[in-house]
Amino acid sequence: MLTSRIAILPTVLLLAACQPVESGETRSKDTDMKKDPAQTACQPERFEQYIGQPADTIEVPEGTPYRVTAPGTVITMEHLPQRVNFQTDEDGIVLRITCG
Repeated sequence: MLTSRIAILPTVLLLAACQPVESGETRSKDTDMKKDPAQTACQPERFEQYIGQPADTIEVPEGTPYRVTAPGTVITMEHLPQRVNFQTDEDGIVLRITCG
């Protein structure tokens, strides 16, 4: 009997960890994203000066999510509207700037 209770304990703990957040609780990252869309928007036009420049010259404000991809780069498919994507050619020259 004791052995069966011990065997069930990990399952109960895993299920407890999967409980949704109470309606009064929020995660700070989610809260930050919902504060002001203008502050979290990607706005690729802010970085147009990097088009035609080497990717290693890119500077973004602290806390701005971004990634630099070249042809053939394996990337994740999640869409993050606040992320700035710098797409380069084979030589590392920025060709395009998009959001996501």
